[in-house]
Formats: sequence, C-alpha cells, structure tokens
Amino acid sequence: ALEPLNHFVAAERWLAHPTAGARLDAVSTVRNEMPAETFLELALWYVGAARLDDADRVLALAPPVAMVLYWRAYLHHQLGEADTTARVADAERATPRFVFPFRPESAEMLRWAAAASSNWKAGYYLALCEWANGDSAAAHRGLVALADRPDLASFYAARASFAGTDAAAARADLERAAVLDPGEWRFG
Repeated sequence: ALEPLNHFVAAERWLAHPTAGARLDAVSTVRNEMPAETFLELALWYVGAARLDDADRVLALAPPVAMVLYWRAYLHHQLGEADTTARVADAERATPRFVFPFRPESAEMLRWAAAASSNWKAGYYLALCEWANGDSAAAHRGLVALADRPDLASFYAARASFAGTDAAAARADLERAAVLDPGEWRFG
C-alpha cells in the first residue's frame, strides 16, 4: 500500500491529476518549518530523472523563496522558455534571510543565475553552496569577488569568518555587518 503521508506520493498524484484537491493534498502533507526545502528535494528528484516540467510543477507548489525561484528560472531556461530574465528578477527580489543553499545540484544552477544577472545574490548563494560542499577556497574567492556590493549583514559576517582572512579586512567586514544589522547579537 502507498504511504498516505509520503510527499512523493502526494506530488505524483497531483502531477497525474492536477485538480484543486490533489494540489491541496500535495501542499498540506508538507508540515515542517522549511517547506520549500521539501519541495526542492522532490523537484530535484524529477530533475535527476530528466523530468524538468514535473520539477517545475512541483516547485510551483512551494513557497516563493529565493532558491525555489532561482530553480524555477533555471528550469525554464533549460526548457527554452522566454521568461527566464523575469524569473531571475523575481528570485533577486526574494529575501536572502534564511537562505542556506547546500545541495550540490544547486551549484550549476547558481553559476548560471550569477552569469544571467548583475545582482550579487546568486553569487553569494553560490559561495554558500560551495562552502557547504567543502570547497572553502572557491567560496572565499566568490565572497571576495562580490566586494562591497551586498547589503546583507550575514554576507560580511560569513566573509570575515574564513581562515586566513586578513585581520583588518575581517574587522572591517564585521563592522560593516554591525552597521547593516545593529540588532544582531553576533556582530551588532
């Protein structure tokens, strides 16, 4: 018997029969503090199976957070859709707070997004993804390359934390973080 609470089963039911009830079932089974991550995990299974349309349809169910929006833009690019520029712009408008890209599959997508835009966010997310996957050198290079463009305190705190960072540069980054977010207890 199928597991009635299995996210994959609910997604498959919705993909096979895209009714309002099936959509509600697919969305309502996800009850965790970061539902977008659950939908991303499901969508990446479809990406791995070369079912890009289905991956996009699953992500359409997810909350519109930055990584979901970037992935949808990338999928539309892969599918040859004309709306990728607008979709990248939507992703750039999403808040960077609580965005923690860690999936190795996201690195290629974030490289594409960084090349498709002059905004700093995709480059920042790519650096976080590289860092999470053990490539600290690439992550540090990426953060340094962004210079002082970001307006996000956690960017400067992250860049200051790398081993081997010049003490004066690390201090300047932490001071910038404190100015950007004076209420943050770690550096404010």
